[in-house]
Parts: sequence; C-alpha cells; structure tokens
Amino acid sequence: MGDNSSNLTAADPAYLFVYGTLRTGSRNSRFDLLMPGTRPAGAGRTRGQMIDLGAYPGLVITATGRAWVHGDLHALIDAPAVLERLDLYEGCSPDQHATGGFERVVVNVVTARSTQRQAWTYVYRGAVSGHPRIASGDYLAPDGRRK
Repeated sequence: MGDNSSNLTAADPAYLFVYGTLRTGSRNSRFDLLMPGTRPAGAGRTRGQMIDLGAYPGLVITATGRAWVHGDLHALIDAPAVLERLDLYEGCSPDQHATGGFERVVVNVVTARSTQRQAWTYVYRGAVSGHPRIASGDYLAPDGRRK
C-alpha cells in the first residue's frame, strides 16, 4: 500500500486512527511521524483486539465480539505525505502481510462524543498465535506497556 498515498480521492477518510507507538505518551513514541500533516482530533475507539508484538502492539480486526482498541484520532491535513511516511514506518506492503506486516485500512471510529468517523489505521496481518492479547485494548494502560 505504500504507493497508494498519492492516489487518494475525496472519498477517502479525512482522519487517521493511531493506537500504539504513534500516540503521544507511548513508550518509544514516534508521534513525530504525524507532524507536520495532522491535527489532533481527540480520543477514539474501534472494534478489534490489540496484541502485544513486543516493542509495539498490533490491531487485529474482529468481526464479532465486544472488544475495543483505544487510541487517538487525527485530522489529515496533508494526507499523501503523512500516509507515505506511515506506510514506510509500518512496513506496509503486500509482500510483508504474510510475514507479519501491517496493512492500511479504513475503520469506523467512535469518538469520545459518541460520533462516528471513518479513519485510516494500520492492522496487523501476521500470525497472532503466541502473541498475548492486551486485554484493556489501550497501549497506554498498565497492561499495554510491555518491557
């Protein structure tokens, strides 16, 4: 997907949802990759499970269940530039999906005000067996911080 950021259309989401090392306050934060080009838009959550991949978490989309992944929503001001940087950071290419890479997808995010937004996020496409689940779904919660 790394080469798709230049092909964005007006129908693409105007938001980005981050849940791990791209959040401010996270251990090993890479929040710098969001600037310039985004504006914080508040807290949010999306359906799924968060797994511990060691130095960072992964979001796994679940079709059913009540689990939520908590994170931050950002308005995209310069979507092509930001998404290109993040695609590189996330190892987001089709040949990496089978070996544990991430894929950029659109998810529904519920904001702190209970409104819904569509947003880009990165989901983990590798094997999940052997990786513990982060039960809170929040990388900044005590169970989300792995040493």
